[in-house]
Amino acid sequence: MYHSSSIRWGAWGVAAWAALFLLLVGIRPGVALGNESSKTGKPERAQQQMEDFGAGPSPSVGAVTKGSQRSVRTADAREVPGDLTGIGLWIGGILPGGQDYGNTSGGMGFDLLYWFERPHFAVQPRVGIHFDTDRSDHTFWEVPLDVGLFWLPAAGPVTPYFGGGGGLRYIHEQRPVFLRTGTFLITEAVGFDRDSGLGVTVYGRFGFLLARRSSFRVNLNVDYAVTFLDLNGRGSPTCMAFGAGFVF
Repeated sequence: MYHSSSIRWGAWGVAAWAALFLLLVGIRPGVALGNESSKTGKPERAQQQMEDFGAGPSPSVGAVTKGSQRSVRTADAREVPGDLTGIGLWIGGILPGGQDYGNTSGGMGFDLLYWFERPHFAVQPRVGIHFDTDRSDHTFWEVPLDVGLFWLPAAGPVTPYFGGGGGLRYIHEQRPVFLRTGTFLITEAVGFDRDSGLGVTVYGRFGFLLARRSSFRVNLNVDYAVTFLDLNGRGSPTCMAFGAGFVF
């Protein structure tokens, strides 16, 4: 009786010590694992909550840095001059050379143009209507249709530019002619020499291009044009045009 009871108590004692040992060993890793999960689990739970609310995954620091660099590069690229295409309108004055263009004192013109610009060159096709502003019998009107190529030496917001172009130009002019008839009884009358035609034209240009960092351009220029056309037996008419163009 005593021996079996001692054996039972001994077995219970071993079992108790084993349970205590396992409990101590099991609790420590559990606590450590619990602490680690609490350190790493909160951000994961916060990330999961953000995704559940539709906010999407938050970017990492590296992603934010790369995105900022891309946005800076994009902003810098927008500030780089050039790279513009658009429709434009030119308004200016016309000064005939010598007695050309009907021997008028001057006129004005309107051109509809297309502007294609890169940092160091630009191309401009245009069509326009030019006419005299004289209040007399000396008149002219013309329609230029040409293409110009220009060099832009500076890459800043303001640059001078040079170039020229060529195309076709239709010109009409009218000149008054004073006629006298009779020997003893002189009669005076006024007639008109009218002539028109289509000729090949070439021109040179010097100007300044302003506001190159915006999507709106201002173009100040002076042109000198020659049209190979004989009007009223006076040879090729020449003119100078000066004005401002606006590109949108």
